[in-house]
Amino acid sequence: MFVVSPLIESSDVITARSTEEVMTDMKKAFPHRKVGLLHGKMKADDKQQVMQDFIDRKLDILVSTTVIEVGVDVPNASIMLIEGPERFGLAQIHQLRGRVGRGEDQGYCYLLLSDNNPPTKRLKAIELTQDGFKLAELDLEIRGPGALFGTHQHGALDMQIAKLTDVRLIAAARQAATDYIKLKPNLVQYPQLFERVNRLRAVVHLN
Repeated sequence: MFVVSPLIESSDVITARSTEEVMTDMKKAFPHRKVGLLHGKMKADDKQQVMQDFIDRKLDILVSTTVIEVGVDVPNASIMLIEGPERFGLAQIHQLRGRVGRGEDQGYCYLLLSDNNPPTKRLKAIELTQDGFKLAELDLEIRGPGALFGTHQHGALDMQIAKLTDVRLIAAARQAATDYIKLKPNLVQYPQLFERVNRLRAVVHLN
């Protein structure tokens, strides 16, 4: 069994249980089981040893952060419990649940919310589809892609017409821009357009 927490240590700012808290609770709840701990602050050799012990069934429960999101193959792991799933992206949760059910046993993934509120539309999507591409598109649609010319990684896109999921329109716009650049136009006769193009070029290079 994997138990994933968003925090290594407790935080006064973020309302979520840490791996330390979860591990303590797991030991109390399952005194007859061996519980291990894995997170990014551990030394590489120690992480490798813990992972190997879990694979060799020397550990029954592995409490971890998202370091087990990819590249982990434990065929005998059948349960994934994710603490505070509202703090993870849909792609992350999808990757995490893919860590179980890789062997003969049926895999189960449980999402344990940090509060008593009903699941959000994002989390309900995890239940409704196994398609990673659809989940990525939905996640982008719900949280917003953020600023194209800036540092915000979520929220409304600073584009007035296109959507990032409109592949055809974006491809057409890219081709039009490429063709225009090849013409090497002289924009001096259009001062407002010249100023805006230069400003956007500077922003793109900075980011």
